[in-house]
Amino acid sequence: MADNAKTYIGMLSDILVNKEKTLDEILSVTKDQNAILKDGRTGDEFEETLDKKEKLLNRLERLDRGFSDTYAKVSAELLSNKEKYRTEIEGLQGKIRLLTDTGVKIQALEEQNRMLFEQVSALEKKKIKDFKVSSKTVSTYYKNMTGKPQDGDAYFMDKKK
Repeated sequence: MADNAKTYIGMLSDILVNKEKTLDEILSVTKDQNAILKDGRTGDEFEETLDKKEKLLNRLERLDRGFSDTYAKVSAELLSNKEKYRTEIEGLQGKIRLLTDTGVKIQALEEQNRMLFEQVSALEKKKIKDFKVSSKTVSTYYKNMTGKPQDGDAYFMDKKK
């Protein structure tokens, strides 16, 4: 099992390296989203970042499953021979701490993005409402100016003369 344990530890390390790259990409996309939201844009460009992030999150989920499955195969050996694998375990723990720090950065930026998105959405809703009110006002004005009655307006004709 000792040879297999070294192989599994190598696999765990590789998974953590790939996870670090993926988290860095997620952080980069999240920063892009932040810049887009700060500019008040929520169109296609923002949608593209959502698609990109979804793919990265799917990759991250696969890496997490792979790590869990691999760790399950080697955990008994690592726990029973902690001293033998001390250096490898400490290396894995160090990588996990870095990943956790990156995850915290992403969460903080996500919260900031959520608040920015709510602000931008509220502003867009207000613009739409103002446009509808303005459009209705203009329409009513032109109907009144042309002398045509508006839909639903009652009018009387005096037949006595």
